[in-house]
Amino acid sequence: MAFLISRYKQLAEHAQIDLFNRLTVCDYIFERDLIFARLNLSEGEIKLYTEIYRLLAKQIPKPDLVVYLQADTSTLLKRIKERGRPMERSAPEEYIDRVNRAFNEFFFNYREGPLLIINTVHIDFVANDDDLEMIAGKVMGDVKGQEYLNPLGSV
Repeated sequence: MAFLISRYKQLAEHAQIDLFNRLTVCDYIFERDLIFARLNLSEGEIKLYTEIYRLLAKQIPKPDLVVYLQADTSTLLKRIKERGRPMERSAPEEYIDRVNRAFNEFFFNYREGPLLIINTVHIDFVANDDDLEMIAGKVMGDVKGQEYLNPLGSV
């Protein structure tokens, strides 16, 4: 619930931004915490969470574009290990796989606005400027509906 309220406050502020701000980039969408809640809460907890989520979601502005950086579970595990964050290091492979499948399912059914799904298995936009420029060019382009980018990349 703390994450839900925190995300709500952050996103609700963007609804009040003045007209001169044309671009806001956010590394999550409001629905993200709902995905995690469904994976981690009991039936009673998720019922309460969902009721509060639905009330708050009505007040959150819809994004103009959502970008989903997709990868298979083995790639995610490799990247988690490389990052070395203590909190992530202890997550079991089965849990990471469940989260990955839940996000894939969510975005497969996402219809709230333009969606760009980028398969990141064969690219490394953190270490490779060409990969980053390719992604930035696509994001800044005109994405209509649901688009899928599957670059051969540099990895």
